Amino acid sequence: MNPGQIQHSTVSISLTQYLIQKQRESATRRAASSDNSSRAVSGESRQSGDATLSGESNQYSNATLLGESNQCSNATLSGESNQCSDATVSEQSSNKRNSKPCRDLTVTSELRLLLEVVARACKRISYAVGKGALAGHLGDAGNTNIQGEVQKKLDVIANDVLLEANAWGGHLAAMASEEMDEPYPIPDRYPKGEYLLLFDPLDGSSNIDVNVSIGTIFSVLRMPEVGAEPKARHFLQSGRQQLAAGYAVYGPSTLLVLTVGDGVACFTLDRETGSWWLTQDRMQVPKQTREFAINASNSRHWETPVKRYIDELLAGKSGPRGTDFNMRWVASMVADVHRIMTRGGIFMYPRDARDPSKPGRLRLMYEANPMALLIEEAGGAASTGLGPILDVCPEDLHQRVPVILGSSEEVDRVVFYHKYSVMICHQAPDMRLNG
Repeated sequence: MNPGQIQHSTVSISLTQYLIQKQRESATRRAASSDNSSRAVSGESRQSGDATLSGESNQYSNATLLGESNQCSNATLSGESNQCSDATVSEQSSNKRNSKPCRDLTVTSELRLLLEVVARACKRISYAVGKGALAGHLGDAGNTNIQGEVQKKLDVIANDVLLEANAWGGHLAAMASEEMDEPYPIPDRYPKGEYLLLFDPLDGSSNIDVNVSIGTIFSVLRMPEVGAEPKARHFLQSGRQQLAAGYAVYGPSTLLVLTVGDGVACFTLDRETGSWWLTQDRMQVPKQTREFAINASNSRHWETPVKRYIDELLAGKSGPRGTDFNMRWVASMVADVHRIMTRGGIFMYPRDARDPSKPGRLRLMYEANPMALLIEEAGGAASTGLGPILDVCPEDLHQRVPVILGSSEEVDRVVFYHKYSVMICHQAPDMRLNG
């Protein structure tokens, strides 16, 4: 199969069947891991008679465990991501993407049922979007959210649907929404679970009234203190800790794109039966592309690395890249990212100079993290410009970050331009003048 070619499912299976399959695969992995651990312990015990061998074995085990632990720490990952050289940037980025993350890939029955509930909520939102003006769903709601943005009626409807659908299932400790100031704890009258759900109920809502594709983005984390009263701090986990992530696209057809940490799958909603069917499995983002998505109206605010990169693309065949590039910009992240998931490309909403208090425009917890996990699981890359998005240690529930994601070779190039710019800025003035 050529890179970027859509791989359609040869045997249609439902979302429920797919998640049951992932649950069984997860149980098999856990059993194999437990068996290997038992054998390793037994092997170490047999070596204990030899002090030297035992010392070497323990030293190796401790170093390995410490290395794995450090790989998962935000501080170490952030530090590694800031190390860059011209010759090795592409290789380092490739190695990181090829290494398996230290993320919990366990798919429990509770997680499976939670994802099914989210999918049903997305189906309800799809129906509400489809009715549009017929149901009086278009236009402003007359409110603003915590971001200071005017809410559309469908923003409020989608938010309410997700809250109501997930409140009573017993799988969640709390929810957090881009449209709400604080986390939403599960009411006392309902059972509580061990997961946290975050979502952007309706991404791209500025496109609602003009009938352009919009969507829902969601992410699942584990509640770190099961039984405790959920607070905002419980949600502040790096993107590497996500157990699942996905988005729904409400367009010509309604799609659900999902990962549970083992590849990316796309499901299509059969509007006649109300069922989700697997239509693409193991989605892959091509490494190379000739398409880019960025809001060019902000070009006067861009930092030097972004200007350099976009200027090269716009120069086309006569420029340093020697080829023509096409620009695509929908102003709906789910639509732009789904195009990239399907045929490749690079999506950029970089840091700019408009508001120094906002290092980026997109929300880390509700948009950047779930999309970054999906893109990485599909073989792409996702960065802030200086390091992987998934390594960012969140400080606030509504924190914003720069976002550069998509085909890995183009993302790597933009990251290198950022790091080269930082390196030049730290050199002596005479060195900068000389070269």
